[in-house]
Amino acid sequence: MPTTRLYTLEDLLQLDEPERYELLDGVLTHRGVEPFSHGVIVTGILARLGAYLNDSQLGCVVGSATPFVVARDPDTVPCPDIAFIAAERVPPRDQWHQILPLAPDLMVEVLSEPNHPGHVAAKVRAYLTAGVRLIWIVDPRWRTVTVHLLDGTTQLLAEGDELSGEDVVPGFRLAVSVIFS
Repeated sequence: MPTTRLYTLEDLLQLDEPERYELLDGVLTHRGVEPFSHGVIVTGILARLGAYLNDSQLGCVVGSATPFVVARDPDTVPCPDIAFIAAERVPPRDQWHQILPLAPDLMVEVLSEPNHPGHVAAKVRAYLTAGVRLIWIVDPRWRTVTVHLLDGTTQLLAEGDELSGEDVVPGFRLAVSVIFS
């Protein structure tokens, strides 16, 4: 029976253009090229979340598919579209030059046509296993946001609903309709 080669963070970093890949339980996955609409949605959420966090100083938010090492052996190195780390967990600036070995408190993924439902479900499981407290899966096709909490609770929000930062980003609220406008 053939076996799948498991990659490590070190293998990933040796690839040409490692930013085009991520690891999920040691399996190398090509990230693909996202459409314009993906960038518009990511930028809109990032701008609103970033503005809120600048005022509240609750933590640090990053975009542009910044990688994180959320598990080792086998390695899981996701590159979420947006990630938030609570202030008390933000590493010192002298560590910012590396891929951080931590699970963010919030991870946001914006789906596009290449996203396979099984792959998205596997990423959500990996994020929750790593301790990510809040996950937003934004689906432009159906204009919904699926919210996953660390306790296993899942909620599907539609355009008439409001997205909440829960206790991860307290006080943050965003109408789902704004995400798709």
